[in-house]
Amino acid sequence: MRLFAFILIVAVIAVSTSRAQQQTAEQRFKNIQIFKGLPATQLEPTMAFISGSLGVRCNYCHVANQFDKDEKPTKLAARRMIQMVFNINKGNFNGQGAVSCYTCHRGKPAPVSVPLVGQNLWAPSSPSPSPAPLPSVKQILDRYELFFDVRTGLLVRRYTESETLLGKLPLQTDYEDYRDVGGIKQPFLIHWSMPGRTWGRKIDEIKQNVPLDDTKFNPPQK
Repeated sequence: MRLFAFILIVAVIAVSTSRAQQQTAEQRFKNIQIFKGLPATQLEPTMAFISGSLGVRCNYCHVANQFDKDEKPTKLAARRMIQMVFNINKGNFNGQGAVSCYTCHRGKPAPVSVPLVGQNLWAPSSPSPSPAPLPSVKQILDRYELFFDVRTGLLVRRYTESETLLGKLPLQTDYEDYRDVGGIKQPFLIHWSMPGRTWGRKIDEIKQNVPLDDTKFNPPQK
């Protein structure tokens, strides 16, 4: 696709998202058990959070291209574990997401249940140093959200965290290959990364203020 029309893409996404947000997970997908009532648009990022927390791919629990099937014991175990997380947070943390899949799994399918040898908690320890001063708002933004090239001033990375039913899902976006388009610097290479997933897009051409047929903004036919 040679022409990359930002306005059209945003409009299509907005229409699709609006329709999807009207559905719950069980209305849009088959055999939803533990996530009933969850907005359909939140199911995929919630699955990505689980995948990243255990360091596995979708086929660890799901039958390929048949996600509604319950043939794998790992999927049944996952339902029990998710319900356990819900119960722990509800019963001990006022429903707040203090405990998640990542709390125990730490990127591995099986949690580590045995303490490491050599970590003697009873050994004398030196006095704790004075706490470092809290960072300023600018330092937090520079460190955790937006990263700019010190030479060009162009945005090279954006980091965000989105809430899922089970915890926060990080997303890192990297921007490369900036070129001048009508006096505006635009990235022609974009990479997205989240736990367990990385993908990218290489743009061939960007045009500003391209005339678009109004009919392209009509909602898709049911």
